[in-house]
Amino acid sequence: MSHFSKSALLDKLQYTATGRPYLDGALDFNISHAGNLVVCAVSSDDRIGIDLEEVKPVEFSDFNGLFTGKEWEDIRSAADPLAQFYHYWTIKEAVVKADGVGISELNTLTVLNHETAQLLDTTWYLKNIPLAAKYVCHLATAVAAPDITIEEISL
Repeated sequence: MSHFSKSALLDKLQYTATGRPYLDGALDFNISHAGNLVVCAVSSDDRIGIDLEEVKPVEFSDFNGLFTGKEWEDIRSAADPLAQFYHYWTIKEAVVKADGVGISELNTLTVLNHETAQLLDTTWYLKNIPLAAKYVCHLATAVAAPDITIEEISL
């Protein structure tokens, strides 16, 4: 994503009808957190979504209906099913966050390959963001091959 002015004010924060926050006419952004990490994706070009998850045990049956048959097959046959689950989950979360439709539409989203996903009539472009061991993070953008800069901030 291109460089941006860090002077955008939080008092200009607005929300879509589905509760997605945005800054009108300025930047698009998205935030996610898991464990002791927080990520914020910012774009001056187009819509963006990001999801970060800490890899830890989950009950797969809690997610029935949210993955396609092929995705479940990939998860169950993977050398590390839990890592594959989080691979798909972070993609799906990043896409619905970018689109703004909310998690109620997760079951309509299909991961086409490692670089694209389809939600309703829109194609979203994906980027795996390696951050730390035991974490999975994906970025979803409306544009293919965005220019990405990663900046680490430690407190």
